[in-house]
Amino acid sequence: SNPLNLLTRSFDIELPGVSHLLLQYKVQTQGPEAFQVKKVDWVSEDVQFQIEAMYNRISIEERVQFLIDIDNGKPDIFQSSPKIYETVVADRLKEGVEWKKRSVSSQGEITDGVFKIKLERKDTRNSPKFEEMVEGTLYIPQKLNYKVFDMMYIKKQQDKKVLFGIQVTRKQGGQRKVTHETFENWKKEIGIAGDNFHFILCPHPDDADRAKIDFEDFKEKIPYDILYLPKDYGNGDIGSDNV
Repeated sequence: SNPLNLLTRSFDIELPGVSHLLLQYKVQTQGPEAFQVKKVDWVSEDVQFQIEAMYNRISIEERVQFLIDIDNGKPDIFQSSPKIYETVVADRLKEGVEWKKRSVSSQGEITDGVFKIKLERKDTRNSPKFEEMVEGTLYIPQKLNYKVFDMMYIKKQQDKKVLFGIQVTRKQGGQRKVTHETFENWKKEIGIAGDNFHFILCPHPDDADRAKIDFEDFKEKIPYDILYLPKDYGNGDIGSDNV
């Protein structure tokens, strides 16, 4: 369950700009266990970013097996499963999915439905501007000034352009938090106003029933959807139409 093993099996590690010095020990220096506890970590955030960008080059079958191994109790040494999970979700959306969803209204009412869609994938360095986003494309920004959504797409509803933002998490319990200040800064950054946005939470398959989004300091209740991925991280039942 070592992502570096997956990388070296998938392609030659001799790539320009990628340091061979990838990992280091971080040693606890304070407290009763000072200099007795250590863990393996990336050498720097830049190295971590470059390695994580390569995860997409690993076959989806290997990435899915990696996640299943972690689910079955193998250690996630480098805490890579959250990022790999994001890449699997993105690739499934590109292939087309039909997953169960649970919708929470602004009044707190809960209804079950189906999330059925197929999107073209577009990785971007920064968050795209709302006015430049086109329907049918899944935007995945690699660098986020304000962490609100991991990926997003546009869809027209009643002649209105709506941004659907997806939060992906493997955190136990399936919870994500969004502060009002961060959300407002994000809206200004991408140039979106009003209520033409919709939250979607994509938790670990085991946590979908109890997953929720915590909207901190929001005056109004925000509706959102929760996706139920299959435990095998598959596409679900694929049809021909988007819903």
